[in-house]
Order: sequence, then C-alpha cells, then structure tokens
Amino acid sequence: MLQFDHLVHVVQCSPVDVINQMKVLGFHTVPGGEHTNWGTYNSLCYFDLAYIEFLAVQNNEVANRAENPLIQQTVHKLQKGEGMIQIALRTEHMEELANKLLETGFHINGPFEGKRLREDGTLLSWKMLFIEQEDSGPRFPFFIEWGESDQNRRTDLQKKGAISLHDNNVIGMKTVFYAVNNVNETSKLWEELLQIEMSTPKIDKEWNAVFGSFSLGEITIQFCEPIGNGVVQNQLQNCGEVPFAVEFQGGKENTSVYQISNGMYIF
Repeated sequence: MLQFDHLVHVVQCSPVDVINQMKVLGFHTVPGGEHTNWGTYNSLCYFDLAYIEFLAVQNNEVANRAENPLIQQTVHKLQKGEGMIQIALRTEHMEELANKLLETGFHINGPFEGKRLREDGTLLSWKMLFIEQEDSGPRFPFFIEWGESDQNRRTDLQKKGAISLHDNNVIGMKTVFYAVNNVNETSKLWEELLQIEMSTPKIDKEWNAVFGSFSLGEITIQFCEPIGNGVVQNQLQNCGEVPFAVEFQGGKENTSVYQISNGMYIF
C-alpha cells in the first residue's frame, strides 16, 4: 500500500529564504534541518503528512561525494538551475517492496539509511529505496519508510507546529504535473512499477498537451505531453522530463499561478 509522501523541489537559495517566499503566498513552511552526511538541508511545507521539500546544498564538497541518488540528482540539477525533480511514495514494508520489485525485474538501489537533525536537536530517521533506470524518461518515484508510524509522525509534527493551517486557505495538494515526451510510454512504465491503472489520455487545449493521470489517495499525478507551443513544451525544452507544477485544493476563488524557484504553484 503506497501513499504519496512528498515532492522534492531543489533550490539555489537557503531554505530560510524559501520559507519567506512561501509566506508571501500564504503557505506555512518550516525549517526542516540538516543532512550532515549528505551536505544538504531543507525546509518543508506540510499538508497533513504529504509535503513539499525545498532541498538545497549546504556543503558542496560533502554533497558531491554523496552516494544517495537523490543528492546526486540535486547536485546535477543545480548545475543547470532550480526546479522540481522527483516525488517520493511512502511504504510501511520497505523490505517486502524491495523483494517484489526485484521479482518483477526492476533493478533497485538501496535501501539507504537517512537521518536528519531537527532544529530542536532531535534525530529523525528513515529509509529510502531507488529504482535504477536509463536517463531517458522521467525519474520513477523513490520510496521512503519512516522510523515511526503515520499517526505518531502526525502527532509529533502537529505538536512542533510543522503541520498547521495555511493563511491562503489551501487544504491540500491536488495534482502534481510532469512534462513528458510520450504519455503512453511513460504511463506503461509507471503502471508496471506501481501496479496502478492510468486514466485514458485526454487533450487539454489551455496547455496544448495530452494528459494522462493516476491517483494516490487524494493526490493525482498527471503526465503532460505537448502537442504544440505552450507551457508544457516550454517546460520540456527548458527542464526535461520532470515535475514542473503543483495544484492545490482550496485557496482563492479565482485560480492564480505563481512561480517559486522555477516551479509553478497553482491555487
């Protein structure tokens, strides 16, 4: 049983600067902490247990040596610019998932042990599992297993003020958009990996693209293949096959689009 865990948005500035940028838009965002063994640090914007991670490099020397694929992707991304790079899915059975993926024919990397020192000095731990794949196509999700139950994490995050109401009345993440070269090919690969069923592709005239999607609980992952000039084609040309936008539930009566560190925030 996989659940959407978080979206990774890589930034050049410090995570504190992102907190201030998000605050202007009415989002409650908090310092995460430091990954001292990876040379990175972050800030986090929660919607219950689903969240956006704003990930930055704190120590270039350490980050460049890190074996963790996410850190390698972060370093590579920042050589070209900021932006969203990947999503993470949550599991409570990492070893079972790893074995199932191997049986299905996928090559895995990990699990990696993760830890982060929080602002209050407490240590948070988790495991991460990655799928090895060719450079072509969007990165598969990576998988994460936290060192405590969902309910315990929720209670802890609420006590610490990380999970809180947003001033803009946004109540949750609704859709994460990926730019892709081929909706059908990408859909088949992700169906095989996640054992899910994709929607029938549909044309969106506003973005001039073909959309295909699947849902994880209340959050939809939408693949967008351009069929001409427009937002999706620009994203694909400039950033490649990566997530580029997130749409939220709630917020204003009239939908607006905001740019934060080369990512689109729609609410």
